Amino acid sequence: MEEQMLNIRCLNSEQTIQVPMGSTLEEIWQMTGLAMDYGPVCARVNNKVEGLRYRVYKDLQVEFLNVTTPTGIRTYTRSLFFVLCKAAHELFPGCSLSIDIPVSNGYYVDLYLPAEESQPGQRRPVTLDDVGRLRRRMQEIIDRALPIHRKECTTEEAISMFEQRGAHSKVKLLRSQGLLYTTYYCLDGYTDYFYGAMLTNTSQIYLFGLEKYFDGLLLRIPSQEHPLELGEMTHQDKMFGIFKEHHAWQDIVNLRTVGDLNEVVEKGFSARLIQVGEALQEKKMAQIADEIAQRKSVRMVLIAGPSSSGKTTTLQPSPAAAFILLLISSTLCRTSATASSGVTAHTRQNPSFISLSLHLPSPQSAGCLIFYNPQSSPAKFPAR
Repeated sequence: MEEQMLNIRCLNSEQTIQVPMGSTLEEIWQMTGLAMDYGPVCARVNNKVEGLRYRVYKDLQVEFLNVTTPTGIRTYTRSLFFVLCKAAHELFPGCSLSIDIPVSNGYYVDLYLPAEESQPGQRRPVTLDDVGRLRRRMQEIIDRALPIHRKECTTEEAISMFEQRGAHSKVKLLRSQGLLYTTYYCLDGYTDYFYGAMLTNTSQIYLFGLEKYFDGLLLRIPSQEHPLELGEMTHQDKMFGIFKEHHAWQDIVNLRTVGDLNEVVEKGFSARLIQVGEALQEKKMAQIADEIAQRKSVRMVLIAGPSSSGKTTTLQPSPAAAFILLLISSTLCRTSATASSGVTAHTRQNPSFISLSLHLPSPQSAGCLIFYNPQSSPAKFPAR
């Protein structure tokens, strides 16, 4: 029987090649005869990201990606997470590991190490020796050039498998997704669930770093702009503190994972969750207003953040917003905290800034607060 051939349009070379039906992306890359520094690590297939073990069964277009692309570095990082998880469970039986927040050009890792048997339910601190052992075991796994296998099974089978391992957060997530089939990955007998493409072999991981960071670890990854160098380790203590506060809020509402959130929504408690979240936010806003009011030299307040981060929402009518404006106007204008003021907000459909003019009893007391998005193009503001 004649082998059926497919037409694959390779966007990297802008050429169409014929490949046997069922070929993997890795095999297709070899057929192209192209060379790519730091890759390829994954591919965009008809605009959907897939790992290189993905098989094609129809004509389509493919763009191969390396670690200098956002999608490529995510694939590399996700595979590095897999190696870290395997190494941790081999070295520290009974531990739990959470890949947490992106910080200092890397990822903070919360490693829970159980204390001695005389202290059941307690955790012991992570030591420099623990970090060194973990780093060496990760390098051993990478040097062994172990294949990373992509598996697929029914979601019921995946739930049963992770229940036996005690991975309750993954069980909650899989149960709430409503999918018939689930994809998971295997690495030398260690199994885990990841959402997204992975490398095909640990030997493709050529650079990483692991450092002690506060009470956990910092997993460092290559710089996207300079792939042969690790991202610069910058100290972001304030940012780290905000993330810690974020986790404290998660503990208050008893939500740490997407599976937890899905479960709450399914049980009809979403409105209550929103109310608690808004109450916590109002309290934080009031604390910020207090701090601003105590700084007598403040003349302007800037709120910066990326698109859809809540800059405009911060100005919506609420007790906290009114309190902030009252305190700030008092500080700017050296009037009493009970001074009356009118506020007008000027916005655009796609605003790069929001200007608030505080109209107080005397012309000399007028002030201006500018809430500015640094990712937008700079705007010029008239002197007030």
